[in-house]
Amino acid sequence: MAEFTWHKMTEEEPPESVKDYVVMGHNGGLIIANVYGYSRFAGCKEFIRCGSENTYIPLDEVYAWAEIPPLEEHER
Repeated sequence: MAEFTWHKMTEEEPPESVKDYVVMGHNGGLIIANVYGYSRFAGCKEFIRCGSENTYIPLDEVYAWAEIPPLEEHER
């Protein structure tokens, strides 16, 4: 199984892209996001939360992030 690699937001930003991320808040809460990049609504870079309604996560609320690795299927 692939491992998550955590990155502190103050030390490293993810590349702007449409990918699956786990985003950790300063108190340890976790949110799934599927985009990182410039938000025309906020006028800055943000994570965009997965779900029926897009919710923007301001970077000052993000402690760390990790890209969700693809599931590796094993033959039986």
